[in-house]
Amino acid sequence: MIIAIDFGEVNIGVAVTDEENRFVFPKCVIKTALFLKHPDILTTQIPRFSEVTEIVIGLPMNLKGEHTPQTDKAIAFADFIKQTFPGKPVILFDERFSSTIVLRRHQALGGHQKDLKSTKDMLEAAQILEDYLRKKSNENG
Repeated sequence: MIIAIDFGEVNIGVAVTDEENRFVFPKCVIKTALFLKHPDILTTQIPRFSEVTEIVIGLPMNLKGEHTPQTDKAIAFADFIKQTFPGKPVILFDERFSSTIVLRRHQALGGHQKDLKSTKDMLEAAQILEDYLRKKSNENG
């Protein structure tokens, strides 16, 4: 099982794969302040956390692929995750278009941006994880 985390200053979105890493599921949204105080909340939200083989963290960059202030925060968060969950590989993955894809997909289904407020972060984590799996599959042939 692979998990993805979309780190934000207010919320953290979490998505997971199935056991065979074929399908992606939005899992939950956790308040960032709560997570930073009690990172073990991740293990309660994902009961089979011991089976996690990789943790993918979305890496925000600008359209030119350059770092932004948010990039540095995501890198610091990834370092925190590495220290908190030693033995779990942490991968930073380009999340440049995840928000746009989630919003456009939602609008294509007739939804409005305001309707996404409570689920946006976990849907973005799911998009990051789908993109990561697609890239990994393409690299493996």
